[in-house]
This record gives sequence, C-alpha cells and structure tokens, in this order.
Amino acid sequence: MPVLELRENGLDSARILAVMNFPHDETMRRSFYALQFAKGQLESKERGASIEIQAALLDDLIDAPSYAEMRVKTSSATRRGIVAGDFLATIFGMYSFPDHFAEPSVRKAIVVAQAFARKTKFGDGSKLPTSTTAIRGCFDEYRPVAHLWAAFRLHQAFPIREHRELLGSPEAVRDFLGIAGKLQDFGCSFIPKRAKPATPLLDLKSVWDVPSVITRLNPPWSKPPAWLVSTVGSYKASRHS
Repeated sequence: MPVLELRENGLDSARILAVMNFPHDETMRRSFYALQFAKGQLESKERGASIEIQAALLDDLIDAPSYAEMRVKTSSATRRGIVAGDFLATIFGMYSFPDHFAEPSVRKAIVVAQAFARKTKFGDGSKLPTSTTAIRGCFDEYRPVAHLWAAFRLHQAFPIREHRELLGSPEAVRDFLGIAGKLQDFGCSFIPKRAKPATPLLDLKSVWDVPSVITRLNPPWSKPPAWLVSTVGSYKASRHS
C-alpha cells in the first residue's frame, strides 16, 4: 500500500495533487511536484533574486514537461479523477443515509455520475465522460485515489472551510485528508450487493493510504444532499415507469 507522505513544510498540497493526478506514474508525480515548487518559488521572489533548490529536485525539473504541457496533462487527469470521485462519493452518500436510500448500488452511482457529467463543462469547452463504460473506466483507472477525488468533490458541496483555502495550510490539508480517510476506510470495507467478484470498492493493497494519524472526518452534512435524492429518485421512477 503506497502511503501519502506529509512533511508539513508548505508543500504537502503539491504532493497530494501529484498523487491525485498521477497515481500510477512516479516520474510524472516528481515532475509535477518539481514544477509546482519552481512556480511557487518564482511567484514568491522578486525578479533577479536567487533561489535555492536541491540537486534531486533540479534534476526532476530538467526532465519535466513544460508547465503548459503539464497543465494539459493535469486537465485530462482532473476530468477522469472527478468522475471516479463522484462515483465513490455517491455510494458513500447513499450508505450514510440508509433511511433515504434502500441500497447503495453501483448502477445508481453510475447514473448520478452521468448526471453530474452532463452538467459539468470546463473552461476549454470540454466535458466529462458520460457513458457507462467510460465512467467504469475512470473509476478503475483512478480507484487508488478515488477517496481523494471524492473528498475534493464533497468539499465543493459541503466545505469545512472556504473552498479557496482547500489545501492552503497544514490545517486545511488535515481537514481534507480527514474526509478522504473516512472515504478510504469506507471504500476498503464496503462490498456492493451483487458485486462480481464480491470485493470492496477500493483495493487495500493499491489505495494511496491516508496515514492513521489523520483523524477521520465525516462531511459536514446532517441530511442527504438534494442532488443525490433527486437523481436517485428520478432513476427509481424511470425503472418503474
């Protein structure tokens, strides 16, 4: 099981985002981190100022794609990661409110992810995948970090703090990871009914582990989100029409 490394040196957010975008590619994670470090240094220094950088980090920076190329890669990763996060967050939401939802199911989660995808449009005009096959593919690809993407999506709907502060401080990082850890624990233990094979949503061996020192947190919700109730309700009505 890979473990999220926290150093509380102001750069944990870059490490987390590197893992979220490139869970299977260490080289790209190192490149992403190096570029984020360099960008942060340049933005915090006056023009002409000296910057200290470790030799290993400089080596990663030399081998990294351009910043523009990295933005293209992370944009594509974000679209697919969001779909994986919506899928897991939906099942977690149904499980968390059993009085409102008879049974959390993969099929219902796909329907909700499709509804979100149809409504979501990025600045460049691109959209999220909407087909059942594509959504399953996104979840399979980003399964090791689906709990992180689900925490990101739930934070947008139920923020513990201002969204602009997400990952902006050690305290904000711990809040974010607290929710991600809760989703990780759920995903590594929950087996959907009729699942073949009968295995948990997340694989304990491959999931990027939120350290146990991070206190697990529930999203700040007291009732199921309206979007989940309405979308699942529409799905049930269509099944009986």
